[in-house]
Amino acid sequence: MKYLFIAFFLAISLNTFSQSDSLQTGKVYFIRSIFDLSLKAFKLFIDSTFVCKLDENRYSVHDVTTGKHFFSVQLAGKKSKKKAERIPIDIKAGQSYYIELVFQKTAFFPNLYCIEVTENSALPILNKLKQDNNCKK
Repeated sequence: MKYLFIAFFLAISLNTFSQSDSLQTGKVYFIRSIFDLSLKAFKLFIDSTFVCKLDENRYSVHDVTTGKHFFSVQLAGKKSKKKAERIPIDIKAGQSYYIELVFQKTAFFPNLYCIEVTENSALPILNKLKQDNNCKK
């Protein structure tokens, strides 16, 4: 009986620790859906650190630790450019965030940036896209 109690206690402790680790992160979805005639994959950054190279009609999911983080996208390079537009998001444990990648053509230079969208806006788009599980090439 004593060993059964110890095994039960250990099982509960291990389950609690594994759940608390997963609750210290939020999920961030990067969404690239619009056909933009760009043959290059977009380079994604969290806090100026390269995390993913994403092609058209794809999305990627990343676990991000809680707290304030900055998200950006650019066409080339695996080092974040100082002039890249960054959006701040305060990540809460266990929540999901959706970032759409926007490619805007202008007269001289294309403009590429991120916008945060709601879950209601993101889910219908995600259903039409393919998840990229291996985008950090």
